[in-house]
Amino acid sequence: SFRGGELSLRITAFNASFRGALLPGGMIVGSFTQFGRPFSLVLTRRKPPVRPQTPRPPFSYSSREVSFPSRAGGVTLAGTLTLPDSTPPRAAVVLVTGSGLQNRDEELFGHKPFLVIADFLTRRGIAVLRYDDRGFGTSEEELRALTGDATTADFALDALGAFDFLAAQPGLEGVKCGILGHSEGGTIAFMAAAAEPAVSFVVSLAGALVPGGRLSLLQNRRLMESQGLDDATV
Repeated sequence: SFRGGELSLRITAFNASFRGALLPGGMIVGSFTQFGRPFSLVLTRRKPPVRPQTPRPPFSYSSREVSFPSRAGGVTLAGTLTLPDSTPPRAAVVLVTGSGLQNRDEELFGHKPFLVIADFLTRRGIAVLRYDDRGFGTSEEELRALTGDATTADFALDALGAFDFLAAQPGLEGVKCGILGHSEGGTIAFMAAAAEPAVSFVVSLAGALVPGGRLSLLQNRRLMESQGLDDATV
């Protein structure tokens, strides 16, 4: 909302909010808060940045919108399946996003890393399925119903639903099919592979290799150190 020169935003997907004041010249100065931690933030008007890495059509492969069920009951997921011209594909892979509600491109701040990765792999003969996180694009009420009590184990069931759909596609018989996960998606990929022997391979991009509790402590320590807090406070 924008009232009386003050801008207020709430970003449910990231458990974040922003409140700031409009200054002469169009600058908005305020505070961005995420998970209870406030940060100073200044907003200015700029032209959209050029993203030369973002793939542009025409593409040398086929692409189609798909939907499929999660192994968790009552959840339907939507995504994009890209298939190379080569028959059969060299391999097939499911892309799994990191923590937080994200779309199939893992879009964040104008970057679309999963679109870039899917394009790169498909051009090299690998079939790729990327999908929106459960609840993405729904109303806030539907989002709470789908994700309110969901854990990483539930997201692993979503990934397995994507794997089942991809592995069953015509032309992929006998093709090795795996899962690629980024950040929390790496953990999800490991969990899914442990539960499903048919998963041929796992790729972890910056996935966690230490227990979650220890990882959270390390992350918080690094955050506090980056803010200049003294050792006693840390």
